[in-house]
Amino acid sequence: MKACLQRQAFFRSYICSILVLNTGELLKFEEVKIQIEMKKFLALSASVLIALTIMSFSTSKLDFGIKKFVGVWEYQAPYAPSGYQNGTINLTKEKKVLKGTVNIASYTLELEQIETVKSQLTCYISVEGERVQLKLNFDKNSFEGVALSSQGDIPMTGTRTSK
Repeated sequence: MKACLQRQAFFRSYICSILVLNTGELLKFEEVKIQIEMKKFLALSASVLIALTIMSFSTSKLDFGIKKFVGVWEYQAPYAPSGYQNGTINLTKEKKVLKGTVNIASYTLELEQIETVKSQLTCYISVEGERVQLKLNFDKNSFEGVALSSQGDIPMTGTRTSK
């Protein structure tokens, strides 16, 4: 009888330990499953966030930001040297890149190193061998800005004459 009771106690403890092990493994399995699902969710969220960030940078520098600058703009610079006080700035979009020229009297000057940030356009022109920087802030149909030259800062204003 004593041996029988010992066997029953052994089997009870064995069965209890199996149940405990199985329950622990089940809990571990569920924890691992939840961890895997969380990692998948985080990886997907990070991928979406990265894609949206890249798209926001690429669209702001490409097509959408450039359209507002495209057109023919008449400018006035009343404090510029004689002959340079009036003219036109022609801005075009070629293969998602902004290109431009400035027409002063009978001269046509190419705009160089054109950069846009939001509604500001910065570029350079070469006037009689001098490199002049233009910093222009555009509104819908007008702009204000300055030409930075060795002779000083020359204020400029302009209006759109055509798109």
